[in-house]
Amino acid sequence: MPPILFLPLLFSKLVLVSSFRSFIVSSIVCFLLFQWDKHPRKIIEPFVLLLSPYAPHMAEELWFRMGHSNSLAYESFPEADPAYLKDSTIVLPIQINGKTRGTIQVEEGCSEEEAFRLASLDEKLSKYIDGKTIKKRIYVPRKIMNIILDRQNAKVGAK
Repeated sequence: MPPILFLPLLFSKLVLVSSFRSFIVSSIVCFLLFQWDKHPRKIIEPFVLLLSPYAPHMAEELWFRMGHSNSLAYESFPEADPAYLKDSTIVLPIQINGKTRGTIQVEEGCSEEEAFRLASLDEKLSKYIDGKTIKKRIYVPRKIMNIILDRQNAKVGAK
C-alpha cells in the first residue's frame, strides 16, 4: 500500500471507532489547548490538512490564519511515513518454570538483562522470583523470556 493511503485509512478507522461528533469535539479541544506558537509549521500544517475532510470550514480558517493565500483544497494530502507507524515497544510474555505468569512491555531491541530487570520490578512477577535461586534464564529476543527456578528453593503449592 503506498504511504499516502495510510493516513486516510487511519482516520477512517478513527471515525468508525469513535463517532464523528467525538472526532470534531476532540479536534476543537486540541485547537483550544494546543499552543500553536510553540510548534513548528511542519507539524501544524499537515494536521490542518488532515482535519480538512472532517471540518472543512474550521480547517480553511486555520489555513488562512497561518498565512496561506490560496485554499487548502488545492494542497496535496500529507504522506504518511511508515517509520512513524511502527510500534517501538512490544509485549514480552514471561514464563516462570514453563508457565506464563505475566507480561511486560519492553523496547523492541531490549537486552536479556533489561528484560529480566523489568520482570523483577513487576509486582505480579516479583512474587515468583524474589528470594528464589534462578537456575537458568532463556531469552528469545522479541518473543519470550523463561525463568527457570531451582526446584529445591521453590515453594511447592499445598494441595
